[in-house]
Amino acid sequence: MITTMLNTRLDELRQAAEPPFIHAVTEDGMFFVAKTKDAFTGYVVCKEDDIEGGITTVLREIERAHRFGFTEGEYSRARADYLRQLESAFNEKDKHKNREYVNEYVRHFLDNEPIPSIEDEYSIMEQIAPNIPVEALNQMMAHLVPSALRK
Repeated sequence: MITTMLNTRLDELRQAAEPPFIHAVTEDGMFFVAKTKDAFTGYVVCKEDDIEGGITTVLREIERAHRFGFTEGEYSRARADYLRQLESAFNEKDKHKNREYVNEYVRHFLDNEPIPSIEDEYSIMEQIAPNIPVEALNQMMAHLVPSALRK
């Protein structure tokens, strides 16, 4: 949810009349060169004549999210989008591609990631998501982007 909300902010900046970058996105997960390390990562495709401005804008938005968090409105939209995606996957479960099953089993084998059915995942998340307060996500930002790394 955190990266969804932050990526929404970055996408809104990209849609401005004079966007500060061509594309930007953040993610939280395995560090791309080491499966044993997690990393909060920001990617930015800068304009050729404003590389510093693009990078600065992305870092500023990450810092802003770290310091001030997200609003209840941002969280409500992100949560609704997430539940819509789960509902869509649930409704289209018969259209699940073999490669998607293979990827799930590979992640289960290599990373010990659980493999709940889409029915179970949808049911569980439909109950849990509405009960997670935005404050909990705002506190999580401190763990994703520690102060020592931001200086």
